[in-house]
Amino acid sequence: MQRLLASCSTYSRSMAAFISRAAILSFAFLLLTLPVLAQGPAVSSLSAGLSEIAKRSGRKTIAVVDFTDLQGCVTELGRYMAEDVSVALVNSANGFDVIDRTNLRVLMQEHKLASTGIIDPATARKLGDVIGVDALVTGTIAPLSDSVHVSAKVLDTATAKMLGGITADIPKTKTVEELLAKGVANCGGSKTTEPAATNVAPPANTTQPQTKESAAADIGEFHFLIQACRHNGEKIECWGNVTNQGTKRSSLVVDDRATSIVDNFGNVSRSGMFMNMSKTIIRIGNAQTLGPGGTVGAELEPSLPLVFQVSGTALDDAATYVTIVLSTQEGKTVMRNITVRTH
Repeated sequence: MQRLLASCSTYSRSMAAFISRAAILSFAFLLLTLPVLAQGPAVSSLSAGLSEIAKRSGRKTIAVVDFTDLQGCVTELGRYMAEDVSVALVNSANGFDVIDRTNLRVLMQEHKLASTGIIDPATARKLGDVIGVDALVTGTIAPLSDSVHVSAKVLDTATAKMLGGITADIPKTKTVEELLAKGVANCGGSKTTEPAATNVAPPANTTQPQTKESAAADIGEFHFLIQACRHNGEKIECWGNVTNQGTKRSSLVVDDRATSIVDNFGNVSRSGMFMNMSKTIIRIGNAQTLGPGGTVGAELEPSLPLVFQVSGTALDDAATYVTIVLSTQEGKTVMRNITVRTH
C-alpha cells in the first residue's frame, strides 16, 4: 500500500509539473503572438517598410511623432497609430534604436516643440539636437469612404529631407471612426468634419475662434505652408511656400475653380466665368492664373520650396481671419482660421 501511495504521489507531481510547463509555454506563445494580432496588417506593413527604409539609410536612432490629419491636427487615431508603429518598429529593429514615446513626449514638452507630423527643417534639427535622434517617423491619416489612408515617412533630422515613405489602408470600423472624431487640442479644439462642398460658405461665426498666424498642410507629396495673410486694397492675400517632399521632380497643378478663401463673415472668393464675379488668383513660383476659372502649374524639384500665394476678391474689408480651401490634382485640404493682418 505504501508503495502504491508513493507511486501515486510521484505521478501527481509529474503531472503538475507537466501542466505547469504547458501553461508557461502557452502564456509565452500568447505574449509573442499578441502584439502581431493587435497591430493588424496595416501597422505590420507600415513598420516593415519603415524598418527597411531606416536600415537602408544607416540611421541609428529613430523617434515616432504623432500622426496627423491633412491639416496637421492630431487625433486619437493618429496617436494610436504612432504608438503601434513605434512598438512594431522596436520588434523589427535591425541596426537602429527606437526612442520610447513617453520620454519623447516629455522632452518635446520641456523644449516647447509641437508633437505633430508637421516637421519643418528648423524643428527637425532641434529635435535631433535635443533628443539625440538622427531620423523621425511622421505620418498623416486621411479618411476615405470605407477606409482610412495612412501615409508614413522617414525624415532626416539634419535636413528634414524625406528618406523614404510607405502607405497603407485601414478598414473604417466603428472604433476607427470614434478615434478619428476625437481631436487633440493642438488645432483649437475638437476635430470637426470638413465640408463636403468646398465652395459653399460656412455660416458666419458669431464668436472669435482660436486663430493662428500661419497654417500648413500636405496634399500627396506636396507640403503647403501659409506664413501670413493680409488686406491689400480690395484683396486678401495669403502667401508662403510649397515644397515637393518626394525624391524626384514632380508637377503640381492647382485648380482655382475649386480653390477659395472664406472670410469669417462667410464670404467666399472663388473663380467664376465672368470677370465681375468673385475671384481667386493662385501663384506658384513665377506661374500665376490669369483669367477667371483655370489652373496653374509648376515643376517642383525635391526639397526646393517655391513661392505660393493665394489672393481673393469679394471678401469683407473687416475680415479678421480666413479659411483657405485648396484643391490640386492630388486632392483637397482646408487650412482654417488664419489671422488677417490689417497692414
